Amino acid sequence: MDSVRSTFINEATELLQELDVALLTLENNPNDTVGVEHVFRVMHTLKGNSKMFDFAMIGDAVHDLETVYEDVRTGQRAISKPLLDLSFQTLDHLKALLDDPDCKDEANKTRHITLLKELHALSAEDSGHQSVSEALSATFHIFFKPSKSFLLDGSNPLYVLEDLAQVGKVLMIPHFSEGDFSVTDCQTYWDILLETSAGLKEIREVFVFAEMNSEINVQELNYSGLIANPSFAKEVLKTRFDDTPLSREQLQVWAEMYGQQTLSKTTTLDKSNTSSKAFSSVRVGSEKLEELMNLVSELITTQASLSLFAEQAQNQELETITEIFEKLSRRLRDVAFGMTLIPINNLFNRFQRMVRDISNDLGKNVNLISLGGETELDKNIIESLSDPLMHIIRNSVDHGIELPEVRAAKGKSEEGRITLKAYYSGVFVYIQIIDDGKGIDLKSVRRKALEKGLIQEGDEHTESEIYDLIFHPGFSTSESVTDLSGRGVGMDVVYRTIQGLRGSISVESTLDVGTTMTIKLPLTLSVIDGLLVAIGGEKYLLPLSVVEKCYEIENSRLINNFNELIVLDGVQYPFINLSGEFGQQLDQAKRSQIILVKNNDSFVALTCDHIIGEYQAVVKPLGKYFQDQDFVSGATILGDGTIALILDSQKMVELYVERHQHVKKLA
Repeated sequence: MDSVRSTFINEATELLQELDVALLTLENNPNDTVGVEHVFRVMHTLKGNSKMFDFAMIGDAVHDLETVYEDVRTGQRAISKPLLDLSFQTLDHLKALLDDPDCKDEANKTRHITLLKELHALSAEDSGHQSVSEALSATFHIFFKPSKSFLLDGSNPLYVLEDLAQVGKVLMIPHFSEGDFSVTDCQTYWDILLETSAGLKEIREVFVFAEMNSEINVQELNYSGLIANPSFAKEVLKTRFDDTPLSREQLQVWAEMYGQQTLSKTTTLDKSNTSSKAFSSVRVGSEKLEELMNLVSELITTQASLSLFAEQAQNQELETITEIFEKLSRRLRDVAFGMTLIPINNLFNRFQRMVRDISNDLGKNVNLISLGGETELDKNIIESLSDPLMHIIRNSVDHGIELPEVRAAKGKSEEGRITLKAYYSGVFVYIQIIDDGKGIDLKSVRRKALEKGLIQEGDEHTESEIYDLIFHPGFSTSESVTDLSGRGVGMDVVYRTIQGLRGSISVESTLDVGTTMTIKLPLTLSVIDGLLVAIGGEKYLLPLSVVEKCYEIENSRLINNFNELIVLDGVQYPFINLSGEFGQQLDQAKRSQIILVKNNDSFVALTCDHIIGEYQAVVKPLGKYFQDQDFVSGATILGDGTIALILDSQKMVELYVERHQHVKKLA
């Protein structure tokens, strides 16, 4: 039973997060009918799940919220700030109920009663529209027959009938199947008359959890006012508890006798219409996925050893088997690692609500923009990033973004902007938090650092070193402590968490322009396709994703090339002589291999002694002793047991440019 409740809580948490995002989207576009349908559908799913797993209080709250949004759906109510505020309060309460489903906590109990009263009051405001709905109602005949195994997965057909009763007026006629009786079998099925202003789509949503395991037929009758007619009800109820369903012909006769004719529109809903849309998924514990990743990594390392052995043995049959094994291991790698990665947008979406609430409390107008949400990271890393990003974004809203009147006086838009951006570079993932606020005052940071004794008067520090002081424990330039910040604790947590992930964080800021914080995270254990090269007798690996093209040229074109430019295919490119960078002398009589790599929006040529070929590599971290070697992003074990360093081409270019600029300044 604990595993069942755990499954529900996980699914409910995801649904509440989805509902949070959907409501925020609806707030920005209140006339979006598709958005309203999405909100309503998520609420309906959450309500059904809650009742199925006996989380009654959650089901009641969602049901009342769903009733209010039914008015939005039918055009009887407009999306407003008070409605959204109450919706978000209800979502927060639902999240609390996941840990306290029976409201044993008095605060939760009081909040539950208050919210239900407010939701009921909202529903009552539009009760006068009911007559319009009734005037536009139609009558449907529904045949609902659950399969015998319907009860085995915890489903209850009575919950479906209860939901159907919320759609309109119903008249239900139960029947019982003949044959042997078992307590685990569902022996009952129903003929249902439903009078409603809703259409087939709304009726279908009621059966969303039942249609794959039931026989369901829906037919709209071309008569109205049937259920309210006592003579019709009397005729129909005579068939209760029979072992055969209502005859369509008999039902039509009674409808003609007791109903008022309307336009005919007949539709049918059955299992065959939806079976092709079924999607099945299985929840797997993260520890099992981690074990799978480790095993796949070991398999790839073993496969590299096998490939090397086959090449040395020069056995054609063995080489054929090795090639097949390599293809299979590559496909297995892609599937296994794809299972462990989730888009970082799942993390970014969590902060939309936080920014809305904080900016409202502070009287600020802040827009949070997400870029690169499709960038994928391991689920454990994403969860670890939640707190650091929360602290940074909260500081950006509180300290960075100015009040609307202050921004207007500076000639800025009254709406502040915070951008979350994620992208790959080599085998690193970069996450940037960019705001267009007031920026960080270097003089203020330096003055505070002197007061705390972190630096001494007369010491020289670079801008980056000064900015790094804000991550010191207890450091804050805020003049007052608020509920949000000012104690100098949050940024210390950010720094320690990022360091624990073997990453780094840097700060760039300009007064009255804004601040950019960049988090750099290595892929501590991953598998990449790389290009294996040799430089000075050692082997190195470049991620294949950055490689554009390869060439071979004479070393004489590289030696004494003062402007460090080379022409390839008629185009001039800057180049970096890696042999020289790694302390090796080029032999003028020999030739070098040239690798053209992507560097942002341009290309740079890298030299090496020899290109060995493509290589599927398991990336391993190098540890803290090599963490300052930014141009090396990891290492891999080759098939012969030796180690090859993995080079970050973009960082190599950055370091090369910085060093040459420094030399020019000294000159």
